[in-house]
Amino acid sequence: MMTSYKRLGDNKAFWFCDPNGIRIGDVARSFTEFKRKLRIVPLSSIEYHMYREEISDFEKWLRKVLRRTKYANKIAKIRESRIYGEDLRKALLRALR
Repeated sequence: MMTSYKRLGDNKAFWFCDPNGIRIGDVARSFTEFKRKLRIVPLSSIEYHMYREEISDFEKWLRKVLRRTKYANKIAKIRESRIYGEDLRKALLRALR
């Protein structure tokens, strides 16, 4: 399992995008950086990554790249609740503690 601080290269990093799928400049190259970025990226980006596909982009990245299954499962449960806005951001941050 990767540590919270191991930095990933660009090809494995999580690139935050706007609702049109265009990168907004925020990127997470570690689990710790991902949590930090979730506090500051626009809600529209969080909602885009959470709901654009059947499985959220966050869940896929946590499961496949970071091998953080426990956290991916928590994200999946949040997705099922269909919450938006600051409530979504808060739920994600709580789940990633």
